[in-house]
Amino acid sequence: MKTFYLSINQYLQKHPAYRHFIALVTKFSVYPFYGLYPAILVYLYMTNNDLLIEVTLKPFFMFLFVTLFRKMINRPRPYDQLPITPIEEHKQGESFPSRHSASAFIIALMIIKVSLP
Repeated sequence: MKTFYLSINQYLQKHPAYRHFIALVTKFSVYPFYGLYPAILVYLYMTNNDLLIEVTLKPFFMFLFVTLFRKMINRPRPYDQLPITPIEEHKQGESFPSRHSASAFIIALMIIKVSLP
């Protein structure tokens, strides 16, 4: 994995346009979920749908679990251990599991659940 991170970092250092693109995608890819999830909750509330409680509580408890699990594991970020330059600064440690990925995953599952008949 060390070789993978180092080669990716080296490539991005040589190609600043790609580095900038990845930074933009990383920064802005979360916003659709920030809007979509509350919109689904409002829809479920307005239609008096029984799924409202489940679609609210499952992501909440998943986020809580991932946050606590990250603190227990406290895995260092790759740039804390390797000679690489991060694309975006973060606090040290607590890099695994990713809350962004876990949140996007559970919200996507809730969207599928709401969408299916």
